[in-house]
Amino acid sequence: MRIPRASVVVAVVLLSGLSARAEPPPAAPPAPPASPERDPDLERLATWMTGTFTSAAQSQADPDYRDIRLTMAPIWKDRSDGPWLYVEQAMTQALEKPYRQRVYQVVHTGGTLFESRVFALPEPAKAVGAWKAAAPLADVTPEQLKPLEGCTVVMRRIDDATFRGATLGSACENAFGKAVYATSEVTVTADGLRSWDRGYDAEHKQVWGAEKGPYVFVRMDPAEGAKPVPEAFDPLKGKRIKSLDNLRVMGIYFIAGGAGLERPWPKYSGKAFVLWLVASNKIDRRDARQLEILFSPADDVRSLEKAGGVEAYAKVTLEALKQADPARGGLTSYAGRRNAEREHVLTAAEQSRGAAILADLSFPDGAVVGFVGGSAKWMTREELGLGPNDPIVAGEASKSPILRQLSSD
Repeated sequence: MRIPRASVVVAVVLLSGLSARAEPPPAAPPAPPASPERDPDLERLATWMTGTFTSAAQSQADPDYRDIRLTMAPIWKDRSDGPWLYVEQAMTQALEKPYRQRVYQVVHTGGTLFESRVFALPEPAKAVGAWKAAAPLADVTPEQLKPLEGCTVVMRRIDDATFRGATLGSACENAFGKAVYATSEVTVTADGLRSWDRGYDAEHKQVWGAEKGPYVFVRMDPAEGAKPVPEAFDPLKGKRIKSLDNLRVMGIYFIAGGAGLERPWPKYSGKAFVLWLVASNKIDRRDARQLEILFSPADDVRSLEKAGGVEAYAKVTLEALKQADPARGGLTSYAGRRNAEREHVLTAAEQSRGAAILADLSFPDGAVVGFVGGSAKWMTREELGLGPNDPIVAGEASKSPILRQLSSD
């Protein structure tokens, strides 16, 4: 499918403020206390989101991506229920005509979890260029904003250098073109951010947004201009990068479902562990795009089409996953934790050490491994503890201590 460039231009949106529903304004947030406590992690995330960013280098490398300028500026600094940011996004050659204006409220919801809540302005035209002011949006109050329900991005602090998250499911309504809902996946670091926003129609087919991968926004240095696109952020680096993204997003879905936080990790093993995301509705079984995440781009054997399409997942229920089913092997490429087996169950101690929960074994020279914190890593044979001729397999037959904790059955 080829998405028109014009659609991509309008569609590129950080953290998806995408709803077009008419809703009453929210109740006024509580008044801030006089001396709020400092939250270093929240401050770090807000600081990294603040600034001016550009996709110029990516646009030069790949004409399917446009040269976009993104600016986020702090507002209402005296409030303690934030931070709050004013967001403006425009084509670099038309900065005076932004196609996206939003307000974000960044909230630390507990532990390593954060939310970027998205709001629409009452009169966007009056706010154009407000980020240049000493006190942006001083004439606007939070109670005047319209919350875009379902468009919140749930983020997790992966490590000291990365925050990553996504919108959940298909709840973010969108009426651009033929779309009925939109999704967003976001990574934030000190150097910049990646944002992959896509719109889908009622049949869950993508109708706008980048197809190859996320837009790469690099922080601009006023003295030097835009820095080159970091190699690790290059969306064209191939199948390993796509698989890394798949495992990271699935990790976020597990966490959003309360795994390891409000409740134990799912008591399933192997592919059933992975497919818990479908059975528990963290992945919408009706949405082909969401189901595609279950397949590695390096898997030449399995695919959503070969599995039988969306219809193949109708019987994936929590009860069904308790039973052995040879056909289950075709429903996902990924190996899952052997969490139904006593010797491999995820304990608190293992979680604190960052235990492996998912893996892509489709590559001949290593594996992509996902961990409990929502991170994922490409691991070579040596890092896995394997020799040059050892098979890259999961389960008891594996010579890798990491892959032995997982199962492909």
